[in-house]
Amino acid sequence: MKKLIQKWLGIVDYDDNIASLLGLRARIEDLESKCDDLKYDFEGLEYTVSELECRIDEVESIDIENLKDDLKSETDSLKEEVNEVLSNFESMTEGYTVSVKLNPPS
Repeated sequence: MKKLIQKWLGIVDYDDNIASLLGLRARIEDLESKCDDLKYDFEGLEYTVSELECRIDEVESIDIENLKDDLKSETDSLKEEVNEVLSNFESMTEGYTVSVKLNPPS
């Protein structure tokens, strides 16, 4: 009741005002801290996004058709080498016979 009468008469209670101001100051400091945390998070996010943009540019610059052609050419070249080795092996072993003896497990 005392506070209501003081408020109605316009009497200021300095203790209450100081307590309110201290509470507001603590709230402002808390918000500033949260703002700093968000700035730090945002800077990290900006760095990540810029790194991703560089990687996206790298990926987009890859010529898939050219890679596909290169791989096909490389595969064909390897097939030719394998066929040549097999052909050489066949000519070296021509006339030889192979016998295999299987022993049952003991």
